Amino acid sequence: MSASKEYNIVVGGHACDLGSNKHNMELSEKRAQAVVKYLLSKGVNNAYVGSNNYGEDKPAVPNTSETNREKNRRVEWEVAKVKK
Repeated sequence: MSASKEYNIVVGGHACDLGSNKHNMELSEKRAQAVVKYLLSKGVNNAYVGSNNYGEDKPAVPNTSETNREKNRRVEWEVAKVKK
């Protein structure tokens, strides 16, 4: 990925429903930015890396148990080929 300009990477940070919405947005942003920093440290060109923070707005599973909340504290990333 570091040598290729054919792909865009979008990192999405997520959080569970514990805490305020503001706090969860901040947590999800920190999660996403940690992955972006890692990718940049490995030589991925920052022109091709972006991030979104979703807070608690896009849970993978319902926040009905601690096990599910753990699954919602995550980072996902999408790699898309640049259209020419």
